[in-house]
Amino acid sequence: MPLCKLCMEEKQLVKKSHIIPDCMYRNFSDEHNSYVEVLPEELLDQNSLSRRRRSGIYEGDILCKNCETIISKFESYGCPILYSEGTLNPKIAINAKHFTTNKGKTFSTLENLDYTKFKLFLLSIIWRCSISNRVEFASVKLSPGHEETLRQMILTGDAKSIRDYPIIFSYLKNDLKSSEILIPPHKVRRDYFNTYRFVITRFIFDFYITEGKSIMNSLEEATLKPSGSVLIFHFDTKDYIKDLILAKGKNS
Repeated sequence: MPLCKLCMEEKQLVKKSHIIPDCMYRNFSDEHNSYVEVLPEELLDQNSLSRRRRSGIYEGDILCKNCETIISKFESYGCPILYSEGTLNPKIAINAKHFTTNKGKTFSTLENLDYTKFKLFLLSIIWRCSISNRVEFASVKLSPGHEETLRQMILTGDAKSIRDYPIIFSYLKNDLKSSEILIPPHKVRRDYFNTYRFVITRFIFDFYITEGKSIMNSLEEATLKPSGSVLIFHFDTKDYIKDLILAKGKNS
């Protein structure tokens, strides 16, 4: 029998597993929940924003039913927090607060999150992208060591410490169809770490691929903490593109 990639046991495998959680597509505007898949540098190109794809990125024969259930439980917790009509869910009692600095910068804070469930919900996405054979995720290549560590974290429900695979959240605050955009994960060098950046329905997730190493104070302040709090930075789409170009320049 085939081998499940999460529990590593020989079992009957599910024929249709989501790589990106299905709930992340539900706020797209048409009846098919179709989305716009673009490269980061295409965000301001209206012709690029008119190219739509059907919703859902699936792959079969990677997970058994039991392991599909493990990941689904994390999704059931994480998705409602972030996705409600394309914005932060005001119905979840997590004390979302929104701020504007004296320089006009905006950000939000979330509190009382379940650190383990929310972190593993997100880390399961980058892990699935890495084990996937789909062309959309060809650029996501975790080392065998990191892939194995994430596998064990997800399987055992161990989110580890703040220094293990921290995640930075950002939010595209203007429209520009950004609520319907998907940018597949792409590698970016940030703060001396390799990261994978993923954009869907206005949210930007930066996954820092590091385990147990010291991280900058600013990163530790912003990332999801075991106390259940996290910062979410707000960016104009043009500012996001400038940041991306700067990051690409550092990588070249």
